[in-house]
Amino acid sequence: MNIESFQKKLGEIIKLAKYNNNILDHDLIKQFFGKDNLNKDQIVSIFEYLQSQGVHIKNGPEDIDTEPENPVPYVAEKSPDPLTEEEEEYLKDYQEGAKDGFASENEEKQLLKDAADGNKDAEKRLIEAYVPEVISSVRKFHRSEIPVGDMLQEGNLGLISAMEGLSDHDEPDARKWILDSIDRAVLSSIQAQEQQDLEDGALVGQVQKLESAVKSLTDESEDKFSVEELSALLDMSVDEIKDVLRLTGDDK
Repeated sequence: MNIESFQKKLGEIIKLAKYNNNILDHDLIKQFFGKDNLNKDQIVSIFEYLQSQGVHIKNGPEDIDTEPENPVPYVAEKSPDPLTEEEEEYLKDYQEGAKDGFASENEEKQLLKDAADGNKDAEKRLIEAYVPEVISSVRKFHRSEIPVGDMLQEGNLGLISAMEGLSDHDEPDARKWILDSIDRAVLSSIQAQEQQDLEDGALVGQVQKLESAVKSLTDESEDKFSVEELSALLDMSVDEIKDVLRLTGDDK
């Protein structure tokens, strides 16, 4: 990775940290630079640089050689957003349309055992019975910018995917595995939305930067600058400028 590209990525991770109140999870940082084939010393240097910029790293860089199993997606910590009346009604109707939970704790244990042994009927019954837990997870992590239906869908996908790994977990860990899988799926949808918001904000900044720079340049000269000339004059690549021009409709 060249220096210019590396500096750009450092700038992006700093922006992400500021968006998350100067807090980043160390696994998220590793994933961010995961495709750059950096060695351990380079990764440690990144952690040290971030800390020098006031970024608090959760879970610490000392565990850099360990890869956690099914890490929880990192999102900005906040209380759940209140549900609107329409969302409350939606969840109520969804709850009423779902099957009842378990008749007893023993039934749950037996279904978990049977499903782990490959019983598809038990697996189907578990999925139906854990729907209230999906609704609970959505309430626990609700974000107003994400439709409740989308969060429910992600939670249900997490519930279904948990069945594939059920045989690797003995009771009582099996129940925890399923509930954690639901939460991870819901949190992943929030993480994706937060990342999209960050990227959208960065793009808006690029548009404003380009518009301001072009106005300044055209005020000083009557000449019309090409994309290549703007790239040379500004700290933006040709592709970045073209993307901004396409967004604003000025690429015609």
